[in-house]
Amino acid sequence: MPPSHPPPALTHATAAAAGTLVSTLLTYPLDLVTTRLKVQRQLPLVPSDPNPSLLSAFRAILHDSDGDPRALYAGLQLDLVKSVVDSFLFFLFYTYLATHATHGKNHPLITGAVAGAATKLVTTPVANVVTRRQLSPTSPTQTSSFWDDLVVLRREGGLWAGYGASAVLAVNPGVTVWLEGVLLRLVGKGRGWKRFLVAAGSKAVATGGMYPLVVGRARVQAGVGAGDGTGEGDGEGEKAGGEGTVQKLARDSIFGTVWRIARTEGWAALYDGMSGELLKGFVGYGLSMVFKDVVHGVLVRVYVALVVFLQRYPGIRARLVKKMRAVREGVSSVGGAGIRGLRATMGSTPVLKSVIGGGEGL
Repeated sequence: MPPSHPPPALTHATAAAAGTLVSTLLTYPLDLVTTRLKVQRQLPLVPSDPNPSLLSAFRAILHDSDGDPRALYAGLQLDLVKSVVDSFLFFLFYTYLATHATHGKNHPLITGAVAGAATKLVTTPVANVVTRRQLSPTSPTQTSSFWDDLVVLRREGGLWAGYGASAVLAVNPGVTVWLEGVLLRLVGKGRGWKRFLVAAGSKAVATGGMYPLVVGRARVQAGVGAGDGTGEGDGEGEKAGGEGTVQKLARDSIFGTVWRIARTEGWAALYDGMSGELLKGFVGYGLSMVFKDVVHGVLVRVYVALVVFLQRYPGIRARLVKKMRAVREGVSSVGGAGIRGLRATMGSTPVLKSVIGGGEGL
């Protein structure tokens, strides 16, 4: 008999992905504009204004594209894929880790950081392509293919550029979830506006506290640094040759990037575009969590209805179970043969034993 409730990790991940899809569609122009504002000092969006507002940034993008509104959606398709995968993997990892953690050893901040770091390891190359497309001055109808962009990034050595910053910022979703839990305990669980405000407020606070790191990551992903836009502001490029490995790693880290921006451009540069980022996080995350709750409720109801249906019609259930067993046995036989072939080719080292051990018994 199937369980009365669906797997929590899978349902939460699917619901979160659906919510993120909707919120990304609604807030993407704001996301594009805030990305442009973060690198405004290196890639001027409004040359006559070193610190443009959100409205003037919108106007500048439309002006440069001769009024074509599609310019506000440059890179949307790829960002949708990245955002959905990002959200799905994060909630999949987070819910799984939280569910299987030893009693008393699960903390939202730690669990969120681990889940976020694992997720960004998968999606950082796509995020870098999205950032480059958002900053591209070309028409949205003349963009290169995703694979061409990946090849260019790989040649530049920037495929995983910004992952260090993303790994540090991976604590942000955990902080957001933790703040949500705190607020929900204070105000009580609810739906609609209450759920929206709790989720949106938590995201805004978490993002605001770590915003300088967000700017540093955007600079790295865009391929620009501090000062003159080459990442060698204040003569640091001339000093790099005499640095040791540890010093160079520290200089190129996200914290080194943030410090370099603050020293060469001033602390205010670390908050470029912050109002737009907070607005995007407030509206986008709030909407995504509201839709997540709705979709999660629908998934649970559909699963329970399916369980009831199969219990009422045992003949159909028996046929489905038989087919599922046949498929599983076929996959197991193919997988077992593949692993045996891998062992014969690669040898039976201790590392491989720990990775593929037990494969023959699938």
